[in-house]
Amino acid sequence: MASHWSNESVTVVTAVVYYRDDNKDLKHLSYALISDELSHDKGSIYVFNKALLDAVSKTISFKQVHYWSDGTSAQFKNRFNLASVLYHSLDFGTQATWSFFETAHGKGAVDGVGGAVKHAVWRAILQDRAVVNSAEEFARFAENECLTVKVLNIPKEDITQAKEQLLERWNACISIPETHSIHYVTKLSDTTVKARYMYRTCSSFLLLP
Repeated sequence: MASHWSNESVTVVTAVVYYRDDNKDLKHLSYALISDELSHDKGSIYVFNKALLDAVSKTISFKQVHYWSDGTSAQFKNRFNLASVLYHSLDFGTQATWSFFETAHGKGAVDGVGGAVKHAVWRAILQDRAVVNSAEEFARFAENECLTVKVLNIPKEDITQAKEQLLERWNACISIPETHSIHYVTKLSDTTVKARYMYRTCSSFLLLP
């Protein structure tokens, strides 16, 4: 009963990684990242991406990453997150590009992964097979209940530490005009990104001084 009515919350961020195997067949891996950090801001996204890439690299090898995400400004479509495209090779060892879905394009595979994970843990609680009082316990039961989903637990302390380390970088970032209209970003130089807008041709912008 305590677990059923608990007001404690956890962050559940999901990802589906598509890749081609040695036979060029399209494969995918599903991930759920669980954390007791509830801010869902630029620092969280940076740490979630790092944890995800570290986990993926243990399963497959890759030289290029292409992100697809929604366009929420608090998490993805902002100058701080776009700066990660510039630093991606330095921070994570691979080049990266980033595309954003249009608003109201419906649910996708990542929403299905999130729904499956939350439903599995909720069902275990209702059936008295689990008592969940923390993000760590949520992650443990999610891993046990969802065998096709790789579950990663991300402590709040890791995100706090990353925010402190990245503060100088973020303070140096320059805003891109009409950021809300961007649908694709790639690195052009060490200080510049090239962005494509929804209704006009691509442009280049200095992101760091």
